[in-house]
Amino acid sequence: MKKKCSACHELKHPASESERGWKHHVPEMVEKANREGQKINAEQEQLILQYLLTMGPLANGGKAKVRRVKF
Repeated sequence: MKKKCSACHELKHPASESERGWKHHVPEMVEKANREGQKINAEQEQLILQYLLTMGPLANGGKAKVRRVKF
């Protein structure tokens, strides 16, 4: 994830988005990355999403608080 995602933007903390947010943003970003030559396949996309959800909104049995980060 670090290598693929940081090629286009700074990495966000997994808890910076809700489950719904990541499920919306990850497919969009994968599509954009693939257009720009990153070559992220469906398996990699699912691994990225699983990591973000597990380390973010689903951490601690789904009781993790979403941290909004201002840039």
